[in-house]
Amino acid sequence: MGKSKGFTLVEMIITLGIIAVVSVLVFASYNYFSSKKELEADVKKFISVLELAREKARGEDNSICANTIDDVLSYKVRVNTLTSYVMTAECKTQTGSTSTAEEIRYSMKKSTFVDGMQGKEVIFNSNTGTNKSGTCICFQIKSKNASIVSDYICVGAYGTIEERKDTNC
Repeated sequence: MGKSKGFTLVEMIITLGIIAVVSVLVFASYNYFSSKKELEADVKKFISVLELAREKARGEDNSICANTIDDVLSYKVRVNTLTSYVMTAECKTQTGSTSTAEEIRYSMKKSTFVDGMQGKEVIFNSNTGTNKSGTCICFQIKSKNASIVSDYICVGAYGTIEERKDTNC
């Protein structure tokens, strides 16, 4: 009997097994990398919205206030749901009372969320941009991928905004 050309069944099974193991590893790495990048993007976006609110408060930007006099009392960023937050301003009306301007809504990616923070807000004082509460306020941004370490965004008493790995202000 002559030497046969081709692969044996055992060789084919081993090759397919190796391909399957490598594919699983690549897929898991891609999912981790993708989730981590989405978390980083949402953290940067949240920081940008906080910085925008602070700068609008410092500059007393009243463009968001309709039917009001030129007084903006504060800008705030509030967490609405696990995956959304809003920016708005408190304005002084023609009659001297206060009103809240229309909210500008922001959403997070599918794989990230603000953990247990519904209703939490930071308010930036008009003219100074300082944190109205006078204390540090931290928001925890998490990935649905449990192996990724969550980030904290902390707003200090003087309006400083920092990305951290803990809640120490």
